[in-house]
Amino acid sequence: QEVIQTFTQEYDARVTLEPFSEFRIEVDARRRYVEDHSEFFKDTIGNREQLYHAVPKDFGQLDMTYSALNTLFKDSRDDIIDLFSTFEQNRVLISQRIGGGDLHADSLLAAQGFRDGYGRTQQDVLVPAFLAAYTGQDPNQVSTSVFDLLPDFNWNLTYNGLSRIPLFADLFRNFSLRHGYKSNLTINRFNTGLDYLRTVNLNGAVNELNQNFYPRLEIPELVISEGFQPLIAVDATLNNGMSFNVDYKKTRTLAMSFVANQL
Repeated sequence: QEVIQTFTQEYDARVTLEPFSEFRIEVDARRRYVEDHSEFFKDTIGNREQLYHAVPKDFGQLDMTYSALNTLFKDSRDDIIDLFSTFEQNRVLISQRIGGGDLHADSLLAAQGFRDGYGRTQQDVLVPAFLAAYTGQDPNQVSTSVFDLLPDFNWNLTYNGLSRIPLFADLFRNFSLRHGYKSNLTINRFNTGLDYLRTVNLNGAVNELNQNFYPRLEIPELVISEGFQPLIAVDATLNNGMSFNVDYKKTRTLAMSFVANQL
């Protein structure tokens, strides 16, 4: 019989402030983590007293507010190239952090400084290297586990007080300014690696093709979406009833595939 256990952990925080009249600040943060564990109980002896726990697997998803604002405005061609180069360079530092002192079995990777089992395409190296580069963090300080990350804050600011100023009141019935930032990190699905289960008791879960460790939890894709929505917006209504709005938005989506190793 297959047994499935579900674990859900959710944080949701919202704060609304009004430091002075007509100025409203809304701040929120959230994190939702779901993990299902499944395994089969098998009677391999026939006495129904000693059950063998077979094919234990974990799978789930992670969704949280997460900021990459430090690099949002690095959007020129040169900036994009520099960010990707930083990502590539971070891999060596992350490999050294999590891999100890033994050099990689591949002589070329060893010459570059990669550690045993943690080469340039190993998932546990790629994830923190990617996060450090595209959030502007120190690769020597960034968390090496995406599942240990804490949520960042989103915000929305609204000011409606300009219509009370005499200069504006003569022209406008309503005049408001808005500014907001929204960010999100999503792993739609992660699951226990079948190659890890197959080899962990045989050769320590080492991929014989590239001498990298198989990750215990495989992450097919990690997505960060963020943006100023809006960076600045003006909503106005003239005294004659005519209304107009102008806004400027800036958004970015980063999708890192750990199957195709493609950003």
